[in-house]
Amino acid sequence: MKWHLTLDAGNSQLVGVLFHNQARVGGFRLPTHPHPSSQELVEAFRSLLSAVSEGRFQLTVCSVVPALQPVLMDAVRLLEPAYFHWVDWSSPHGFTASDSASREIGADLISGLVGAREFGQEAFVVIDCGTATTLTLLSQQQRILGVAILPGLVTQMHSLTRSASHLPESVGLQPPAYPYGNDTVEALQSGIIYGHAAAIEGLIARYRTLLTPQRLTAVGCGGLFHRIRSLCPTVEIVETELVNLGCRVLGARAYAGGNSAPVETQRTFGP
Repeated sequence: MKWHLTLDAGNSQLVGVLFHNQARVGGFRLPTHPHPSSQELVEAFRSLLSAVSEGRFQLTVCSVVPALQPVLMDAVRLLEPAYFHWVDWSSPHGFTASDSASREIGADLISGLVGAREFGQEAFVVIDCGTATTLTLLSQQQRILGVAILPGLVTQMHSLTRSASHLPESVGLQPPAYPYGNDTVEALQSGIIYGHAAAIEGLIARYRTLLTPQRLTAVGCGGLFHRIRSLCPTVEIVETELVNLGCRVLGARAYAGGNSAPVETQRTFGP
């Protein structure tokens, strides 16, 4: 199917991207606090769908927010896509993992790894910066080796400033010129932003040691990675909408393999 609408529903925001074949033709971002209504979501999607000349499109959804599922289900029904796919472990990703990982790994991490595979067949670590920062490690042999989870940049900042009454309530996430500060704001920015980047760089270095002699490529994505991009020199690829890219690939595979059912034939949505 030529037109493919993808939605990455995370804890901080919803990211929609419309693809025509493999080309991105538009997108939107909505905050998830408070949760948007299904009508708000449909309106955002329809602004993109005005470009769909044939009137038929596929929709693929990746969500890690259970509370949003009713909203997403209603939006899917209102949009009436020709075919629909909900990303989960049964999606055609081609990866293997331990039993515990295959039961617990999120749809966003699966989609991110599928998106990373569009850049090559070597081992990958995907760094996704949002409410949490996750590092997901994939071997050359298509095995998901595991995941590291860090508190995200905003999560760290809020946790610290709200736990100590003498700290400022709001601090911008811009790194100061040096990894230390001469006032409280700069000190917080230095510790959290430079510290976050150093944690990521340190984990990547450990992964490269562990996977030797495999070549490991690091990919950065997510709404907050741009805040630390300049501080993570060993991250070779930056693709903010990597999860949506993976959704497009997974949805296309499911449709081609007969696993992406017409909406009218589905009684329920989700895993």
